[in-house]
Amino acid sequence: MSDQFINYNGNIISSTNPILGLQNRAFKYGDGLFETMRVVNGNVMFSDLHAKRLIQGMKLLKLENGNRFNSDFINQKVKELLASNAIYKDARVRLSIFRHDGGFYTPETNDSLYALEVSKINYSGYQLNKKGLLITTYKGMQKPLSAYSGVKSSNALLYVLAGIEAKESGFDELLILNSNGNIAETISSNIFIVKNEKIYTPALSEGGIDGVMRKAIISISKKEKINLTETIISAENLLLADEIFLTNAIKGVQWVMGYGAKRYFNKTSKLLIDHLNNHSLNG
Repeated sequence: MSDQFINYNGNIISSTNPILGLQNRAFKYGDGLFETMRVVNGNVMFSDLHAKRLIQGMKLLKLENGNRFNSDFINQKVKELLASNAIYKDARVRLSIFRHDGGFYTPETNDSLYALEVSKINYSGYQLNKKGLLITTYKGMQKPLSAYSGVKSSNALLYVLAGIEAKESGFDELLILNSNGNIAETISSNIFIVKNEKIYTPALSEGGIDGVMRKAIISISKKEKINLTETIISAENLLLADEIFLTNAIKGVQWVMGYGAKRYFNKTSKLLIDHLNNHSLNG
């Protein structure tokens, strides 16, 4: 297997090179944030939305130099790294931003560093899952509601513990509830339900991550004149739904087959993933 390469703060180096010491603040305090992006046919999908969310998150976390992570910067650096790794079509990308070493809880500086990783995906475009997902509610921890709820923070302990429980219990995804007991999101996705041909998704005020694919689906729904409402959703609402689907930047749309004893269709999921693939070809 040939060497894989990463971009560490502007330098393309072997992924086997040690770059993070014990003083790294992302390691010590979860002091940073990240973006996970999808490359389709050599192009970073929705790079403008990723850049906007990243810059906003850096402002919230008081990380400096956020404006350099604009869409042009992301596209340039990702394409350079794809070429270094001989990846030409589809890939997964992770851009991690963290505060420079120094200090304890109180940092010595707000300067930021970054690390960029790419890995090949062995299929083209977005593909709807053939087998529907089985989901249930995570009861171990609720997500607090705050101005920081929508940030993709390096501090992901809630999602790690929920992921362990999902694996141990045999479910594909778990619902993350907020401190009011309503649905915020799932472990790795935003959630949508369909009832009587209308789509509903938790409002961002409910504590979910401000997902890029969530934004894309809302935009597509407006363009295609599909009725979509951002609102409060409880677990009980899922039992009344006709369909449930999840969205994230890597997989696009995934349909849910079951929650509890309830089983669902996937008509809307098929429609939306077709629109996503049209965007990836024409956008």
